[in-house]
Amino acid sequence: MEKSVKQVCGALSRWRGAWQSRLCASGARQVFRVSVLAIGWSLSSASASEGLIGTLRTGHYVCEMPGDASVAPAIPLPAANFDILHGSTYATANGRGAYLLAGERMEMTNGPLSGTHFRRISQNFLRRLKPDGSDDKLRCIRQVPNNQN
Repeated sequence: MEKSVKQVCGALSRWRGAWQSRLCASGARQVFRVSVLAIGWSLSSASASEGLIGTLRTGHYVCEMPGDASVAPAIPLPAANFDILHGSTYATANGRGAYLLAGERMEMTNGPLSGTHFRRISQNFLRRLKPDGSDDKLRCIRQVPNNQN
């Protein structure tokens, strides 16, 4: 009479996960490989169209319209100012929201500025986009110690 050997996938101790079991290691590796490939494929398809997903530098962004050299170099618009907080969140005087930065294009996805699009010119400089995707005159500059009033 033969005894059947039952292969059990499980943790070898309560401190180790099932993926550490020698009996399940090959199957877990396959699942991990498939998961990594699926995540990589989804990120590459998103990054191919818009660019890599990222975040802006945190800080206070001051928005202004270009002025006239004879009067003032810029016309400040305090109502358009915003702060970039941790992660992909922003805050204005009217509340908080979230944004998505893909490549050089940034969209305020919810909150008080929902639907506003910007193009990142540099690490500290954004240009608002019109609905047709062309540049608007409004520009937002992150305040750093050498440009604060």
